[in-house]
Amino acid sequence: MAWKRKLHAEHQTDCIETYKKEFQDGTIFDHLEKEMKKRHIPLHPLSEQKAVQTMHSIYHGYSFLSFINVVKSFLSLYKARYSDEKGFEELPSLPNATLFEKQREQHFLKIVKEVYLYYESKRREEGKIDFDDMILSSIKALDSMEGFRYKEILVDEFQDISYSRMLFLRKLLEHGNGNLFAVGDDWQSIYRFAGSDLDIFLHFEKYFGKYALSKITTTHRNFQELQDIVGPFIRKNP
Repeated sequence: MAWKRKLHAEHQTDCIETYKKEFQDGTIFDHLEKEMKKRHIPLHPLSEQKAVQTMHSIYHGYSFLSFINVVKSFLSLYKARYSDEKGFEELPSLPNATLFEKQREQHFLKIVKEVYLYYESKRREEGKIDFDDMILSSIKALDSMEGFRYKEILVDEFQDISYSRMLFLRKLLEHGNGNLFAVGDDWQSIYRFAGSDLDIFLHFEKYFGKYALSKITTTHRNFQELQDIVGPFIRKNP
């Protein structure tokens, strides 16, 4: 900042300074308008129509694949927890979010809710169900079914369980008055994008009640030389 001020002073050029805090508290545009008026720079704000045209010209030809993937991941996570659009009213806001982040969050939720409603209407129109619908329907159906009463249930790769699958598993256990044996490793959880909720693994008791914990502390998968090399590297991860 000191270097910039010195450079502008040497060349007798003007520099309007802005600060991160102004973007966070939403005062940035008021500040810029004040600074421009002070310098007698005329303001020509774009009309809404012109702003839309400008945005289209900038982004013309973009595929927006990364954004589309974010929307798909969000909907997958949403459908793993909520059965209708009412969930959008329950979604918690980002903790300690700035004004800009809150506004961005609201815009994103508005867009993704429209996509969700369109997807659900097309699905119903075509008489189709998706994987999360199958799980949620199964949960409702179990109460009226005589079968599927399992005394012992084993779930492998438990770290990748989703919220809807947890509800189904809990219902199965209740339906058969059964016991659960879950095997997993939180360091191997890679399916967040597909709906897995690591909180279920890390806070098992909150979802399934009292449990006994057994830790696997010895591996026979790799030879010792490799473990000696990789072990210290892996343990660097907090």
